[in-house]
Amino acid sequence: MLNSSRLKGIFFGLAATSFWGSTYPVGRFLLGHKLEHVNPIYVSFLITCISFICMIPLLFSAQGQTELKRHWRTDWKLFLFLAVSALLESLLVVASTKYTTAARSSLMANTSPIFTALIAFFVVKETLSQNKIAGMLLGFGGISLATLSRGTDLFTHGSGTLTGDLLALASGFCWGLYTVAAGKTASRNYGSMFICGIVSGLRILLLIPILWLLQCWISLDLPLAGWLGLLYLGIFPGILATCCWYQALKHLAPGELGSFGYFSATLATLISAIFLQERFSWLFLLAIPCVLFGISLMLRTDSKKECGQLYSKPEKCH
Repeated sequence: MLNSSRLKGIFFGLAATSFWGSTYPVGRFLLGHKLEHVNPIYVSFLITCISFICMIPLLFSAQGQTELKRHWRTDWKLFLFLAVSALLESLLVVASTKYTTAARSSLMANTSPIFTALIAFFVVKETLSQNKIAGMLLGFGGISLATLSRGTDLFTHGSGTLTGDLLALASGFCWGLYTVAAGKTASRNYGSMFICGIVSGLRILLLIPILWLLQCWISLDLPLAGWLGLLYLGIFPGILATCCWYQALKHLAPGELGSFGYFSATLATLISAIFLQERFSWLFLLAIPCVLFGISLMLRTDSKKECGQLYSKPEKCH
């Protein structure tokens, strides 16, 4: 029986995963068509700037400045590590949508729970249950099938997608680093929006010297459709999705919410098939259930306690 609390959780969970799932088709459209001659690093910089501008009222309010000064003195190393891992994740995601199709990028990036479990096992000695081991093996099998398959859309023009696939897979690893580093303590002590604001600001500071070294000068001369797409990515997946996700966590268990990632990957696949004319080989169609069922096995934790340990900082459903 669905009570009002669970319905709210489902609503906010679907909203968050819909925004995240749309990232890949929108990014693919921008970098495959409207902004194909723009450096992906500069695209990531603009998206981050838009997100940070939305966070300014939170960070620079009287309370926000007090919190920022107090926490920066004690945990600046943690915030910097989170910023670097989040920056790498976002750069890899954006770059992947330039070199591979939206559905393939989404599927590869959604393997982040596998990397999270492995990193948590080696770094913080989290337990690997039989479900997690079986899920990882099945997920890696699905990844192998997807990598071997071929995929086309409006913008591939017969080119290969392996480079983009590997970039998206690497983004899943970086998000695993972020998840383990943020962990239960950081997310509870500082709050999700506070962390997002600090991380966004640090990402901008880290990107500026990178753009300078690459001689990628700042230009605002972009087509209107490009700006609209960047605004969408910066506001909806960048900010609103996180807000909805943590609202959903007030009404649903983290393990339950993690399963919404299947909806995110499915939505990205449907959008890319309808609007980007993406075509799938039978190997890729076989890889999708392998990866998603493998992740579902990993979310079937042995106890509520275990679920709380690994997923108290929830997985980002890409």
